[in-house]
Amino acid sequence: MNAQSLCNLILSFATFLLAAFSSCSKPETPPAVETTQDTAAPTPAASPETPALDACSLLTSEEIESVQGEPLQDMKSTGKAGGTYSLSQCSFTLPTFTNSISLTVMGKGAGPDGRDPKQLWNETFSKETPLMKGTGKTGPPQKIEGLGDEAYWVGNDIIGALSVLKGSHYFTISVGGPGGQSAKLEKSKKLANFAITRLQ
Repeated sequence: MNAQSLCNLILSFATFLLAAFSSCSKPETPPAVETTQDTAAPTPAASPETPALDACSLLTSEEIESVQGEPLQDMKSTGKAGGTYSLSQCSFTLPTFTNSISLTVMGKGAGPDGRDPKQLWNETFSKETPLMKGTGKTGPPQKIEGLGDEAYWVGNDIIGALSVLKGSHYFTISVGGPGGQSAKLEKSKKLANFAITRLQ
């Protein structure tokens, strides 16, 4: 598997988890807003089209380098604020492409039907959901203690994602690079702890 294919697999896996979490209610009409940034920056003022919290603001280049061994090269943010939930996704690109990181954060939507993501989290991680029963490529989520309000890991030795609930937000992070499932989980936990400090 080449670098491009592996990174695409990482991003696809994170997107799969996001889709599983949000399948009961999708964002409505506001269009996606994409921005490209060179370094982590403060979150700009929100508008009806952009989420109040930018996923790219949750990690800095220094923090990424401390975990992945190399600094941030570029990052791309995509977000939607309207509807039931506010979604923001950031792709952190590193010089070694397979080391790249995907981070998706969900908050309450700006629309009149906005819901607390904690409700969706509880619905998603109930024992009856397909996700909790596992898939053909991964087993059921593994509960991670001592991280945020609640956290789960889903993955295998090739790819994985860590989902964390903290206050009125939850986020999913997927980390590329060498190492098996335990190595990816440990890296994801370190990055998640950095992100948690910026969640309000």
